[in-house]
Amino acid sequence: MPATSSLTETAPLSESAPPKKYFLPFYGALAALGPFGLDMYLPAIPEMADAFGAGIVAMNNTVSAFLIGYAIGQFLGGPISDQIGRKPVGLIGISVYVLCCLGIVFVTTVEEILVLRFLQAIGGGFATVICLASLRDIYGPKEAGRKFAVVMMIMLIAPVIAPSMGAFMVDFGWQTIFGFLIAYGAFMAAWFYFLIPESRKGPKDKLSLVAIFPQYLEVITFKHLGKPIAIMYAFATSFSAGVMMVFLTNSSFVYMEYFGVSEKVFSLFFGASVLFMMGATLFTMRNMMRLGAQRIFRTGALIQLAMTTLLLLAVWLPAEPHLYVVALLIALSVGTVGLINPSSTAVYISYFDKRSGSASSLTSSLLLTMGGILGAISGLMFDETLVPVVAMMLVSTVLCNVLARMIPS
Repeated sequence: MPATSSLTETAPLSESAPPKKYFLPFYGALAALGPFGLDMYLPAIPEMADAFGAGIVAMNNTVSAFLIGYAIGQFLGGPISDQIGRKPVGLIGISVYVLCCLGIVFVTTVEEILVLRFLQAIGGGFATVICLASLRDIYGPKEAGRKFAVVMMIMLIAPVIAPSMGAFMVDFGWQTIFGFLIAYGAFMAAWFYFLIPESRKGPKDKLSLVAIFPQYLEVITFKHLGKPIAIMYAFATSFSAGVMMVFLTNSSFVYMEYFGVSEKVFSLFFGASVLFMMGATLFTMRNMMRLGAQRIFRTGALIQLAMTTLLLLAVWLPAEPHLYVVALLIALSVGTVGLINPSSTAVYISYFDKRSGSASSLTSSLLLTMGGILGAISGLMFDETLVPVVAMMLVSTVLCNVLARMIPS
């Protein structure tokens, strides 16, 4: 793990006051705003397509819009939280998220869903980007990476249960899903407002949108031992997670449209991928200090490359793709994100302290933007087969591996 960079200007909170026991559960639950907002919605996509007289590609575009909006929210939220504090940014983001969910309940067209999902995601990104930065505020550079893995484990409960919850709620109307999101967001806002203190210590700056870009420039141009190692980790992390994002964008097509499974069975296949990721994250959390974050990162990238290559062969060969073979290879390809992202993020965030909000925003925005772009490209290449989806997953992990080999040991 690299030493803290010259950007370090404040001591972690843990040196002066022990963090509350509920800090990690709170940040895990806050980070789950995104998975709940995205994954509960997936089983309802075919029904909503029928309800609004739209095609599956048009509804999948609302998923891409969510990812891109989430990226914009994180792009803005992190640097602003460096200026005015984490708590105001988090509360504003949750409020926007809840209000947009309320608006979606009353929409009448796919275009209205597209706009409101985009705005909902901006609010969600605004709120959740403070999680990693807050952990960096509270803990030291090495410990923050391990605590992030714990938060990721808590957060991953959401995508395990969200599709099943969505599949159950859609029987009562797809609007029920957004009713749940309204209640969950309101609960998180109350928890945050009354129980969670501001983690960013020291004097606050005045809000300046103009200052956002110099803050990002400071992060992007940061060098360790004369090399831009931090930004290389950020891009590698985004390409690794791009495999997961492309799958998320197309998961309802893969399982419910192509293989014809029901909403309930879809939630089981979807949850299997997340369970693999949880297992990989748990391994990373327990072995990061012993094996080294970079070693886990590189090994995970190679495993992901192997699995997506096999997946492409499985859907490209003349024989008809088998549901269980495809599902297993998808679960393994997505699951390896649990090896790659916590370990690469632990190294990346250790370089930053005062600019941890900007650093967190940068990597999250890259991740979501790449995922949204690759997902949209797979939609443009749509030919009613699984090849475009899997091809984009493979392209993403190839780029991750190229960067992994370029980062010095």
